[in-house]
Amino acid sequence: LFLLELYTIFNNFLIDDFFIPSINCSIWTHIFFGSFFWWLALSSLSIKLKDKLTSNFLRKINLISGSLVFIFGILLILSIKGF
Repeated sequence: LFLLELYTIFNNFLIDDFFIPSINCSIWTHIFFGSFFWWLALSSLSIKLKDKLTSNFLRKINLISGSLVFIFGILLILSIKGF
């Protein structure tokens, strides 16, 4: 779904005014392979670390990542408000 959203954004806002087929193909190829290798790396890492991934460790990761998302959300709201 994320790739479809990117396609919509590029298609509606960027590609209409500046359309070169080779650049358009290159952008989508890089996005696709970048996403593919990212998920491949995450899957490989989780397979290698599956014995070390205890529920307590996963809870800590969840709390840290949730806190980061919350902080970035607050910063985004503050930047939109002009603070």
